[in-house]
Amino acid sequence: MTTKNNKDLAKHTLAELAPGDVATVDTFGSVGQTVRRIMTLGINPGATVKLIRKAPLGDPLELEVSGCLLTLRAEDAAGVLVNEVRHG
Repeated sequence: MTTKNNKDLAKHTLAELAPGDVATVDTFGSVGQTVRRIMTLGINPGATVKLIRKAPLGDPLELEVSGCLLTLRAEDAAGVLVNEVRHG
């Protein structure tokens, strides 16, 4: 049985967020150099990330993390799993 609360806790990726959404980073879908680069930008498990906007064709994404604005390719954002999504 699926309840609204269980649905809200389902995993999403950064690429699936809409502008204004705020989420908490949970984990990464892969490992390697791309994940290390993303983590050096401050996108680490437990970090709060806000999607500011998407480019007209959906790539890249502008994110706010710890008061800094970052640009991330949609392909890379699709590998970052988030939870606790709050719609803005």
